[in-house]
Amino acid sequence: MEIQKTTGIVLSSVTLGEADKIARIYTKEYGKRNFIFKGIKKSKRRPITVAEPGTISKLVYYFHEDKDIYLVNEFQIFKQYFAIRNNFKKIVVLYFLLETAEKTSAYNDPNRSIFDLIVAGIDNLVKTEYLEHFSVFFILHILRLNGILPDLNICKMCHRHDYDEFAIDLTDFYPICRNCSNSMKNNKMLFHMRIKEYIDLVLLQKYVSINHSLFPVEDILNLLFYLILFIESYFHVEIKSKNFILQKHY
Repeated sequence: MEIQKTTGIVLSSVTLGEADKIARIYTKEYGKRNFIFKGIKKSKRRPITVAEPGTISKLVYYFHEDKDIYLVNEFQIFKQYFAIRNNFKKIVVLYFLLETAEKTSAYNDPNRSIFDLIVAGIDNLVKTEYLEHFSVFFILHILRLNGILPDLNICKMCHRHDYDEFAIDLTDFYPICRNCSNSMKNNKMLFHMRIKEYIDLVLLQKYVSINHSLFPVEDILNLLFYLILFIESYFHVEIKSKNFILQKHY
């Protein structure tokens, strides 16, 4: 057993017994790990918010290679997002992005870029009013950082670059131009090229640099729906919070 230190952001947490909390945390140095905060619910000195989703803390804990839950000895809360907790819609999006990060990452598989994406994502969530656009932005970068976002500039079937509308193959998220999609008679939803333009902007620019108002919410929600379906199929998971994100749309 050894003492380790790390900085991490809480993805999810559950109560254990009357006083303990178990938190799944994405750490900067070690990736996703489980931690237990003993007696935190009854402590008068240690804030229980350390185990709330979205909280970023510095942790000191006991590490044992044969364990899958590590006991936290000390902690220091680095950042909490009270502005989000006062906005129900942003709470829903926060839980959605944290659940997506949790279910697309493996244990003990560190990726500093994903850690930075989660932290920067929450910072942007505090400021933005384009919640659907933000959700798409976050998922596209999760896919990119996991190395599974395909080349969206070429039709999967005919390899054309100059198509104006396209469908999406949910097996690999490759685009299929309108002509090829019609010939397959699969009745897939067709996306206009403005969605492709938005994806290009997302992958090339910072979130705050994009004029999201140019891209209709309806189109963005359709893209978000397909992105979630692809993630669930690829990773064999269920994104439960999607029901709250999409409930007014589908």
